[in-house]
Amino acid sequence: MATGFETMATKHWQIHRPKMYQTLKKEKTLQKAAEWASESARQLGGSLVHQGMDWDAARELALQMFVLLPSEEEQFEDNFKAIELLNNLENNGVIANLADQKILVKYVGWNRMPYLFSQYTSIPGWGRRTDRLKQLLSEEEFEEQRSIATTTGNSSVGAIKAMWSVLQRLGFKGGRVIEPALGSGHFFGLMPDNLKEQSTLLGIEKDNLTSRIVKQLYQTVRIQNKGYEDLASKESWYDLVITSIPFDSSIKPADDTYNKERLSLELFYVNKAIATTRPGGFVAILANTELLDGTANQSRLETYS
Repeated sequence: MATGFETMATKHWQIHRPKMYQTLKKEKTLQKAAEWASESARQLGGSLVHQGMDWDAARELALQMFVLLPSEEEQFEDNFKAIELLNNLENNGVIANLADQKILVKYVGWNRMPYLFSQYTSIPGWGRRTDRLKQLLSEEEFEEQRSIATTTGNSSVGAIKAMWSVLQRLGFKGGRVIEPALGSGHFFGLMPDNLKEQSTLLGIEKDNLTSRIVKQLYQTVRIQNKGYEDLASKESWYDLVITSIPFDSSIKPADDTYNKERLSLELFYVNKAIATTRPGGFVAILANTELLDGTANQSRLETYS
């Protein structure tokens, strides 16, 4: 008999991942895949609860990782609608209301669909989507999105809630908080109210389009449209640096204070975050597993810690 997670998985895949669903069904592996997703979600959820995480947050994280990922087509449409709305708001000099924000908050970037920016894509339907996006964005905006498509993306709600849960258990009660790779601002959006009331928030977002969206979402938060490398920061200043690190080992940010060695993007973020956090403060980073790969990275991270 199918479990609740298995039933949820097969129904979600049928509606939101039809190509995957049909392939699994054709290969007669649909049930096996659903069983794997269900067991993986159950094990992860149980492990996170055992480590002290709230059950609802653990369940949400587990489901998002193994069951409920939306399709690329859905994410494109959500992004398109958010940008279209942003342009209308700015052209009319209007601040987003709650209904607008429910649309804007679905903007997630393009890291799951980099082929959108390839003029030679042969994937059915995506050439048309590329043309639509070109009509919506200026040439400069389109090229900027192309350049960051594989390095940006938003963390799952479950992962963010889990990080805030851990920070509270460790004793964080508020203070100076910076998110140096803000994205769509979900770390601030999911920040517990009791912490938010006791904190001063600063968000840094290099991408112009994303920073404009997030300013409409979090209208009382100080947000700067610049790269982390361009932010002048005092040492031992913040009570908390919290972020999901962009990953691109080919990028070596130019920061003469915190990246004299021209370290990779992800190592630079770690180095600057630690250096600018006060003694006894917190650095909470969601990073790609590749950050820990290789002895060079491991030795540097040991030095930072």
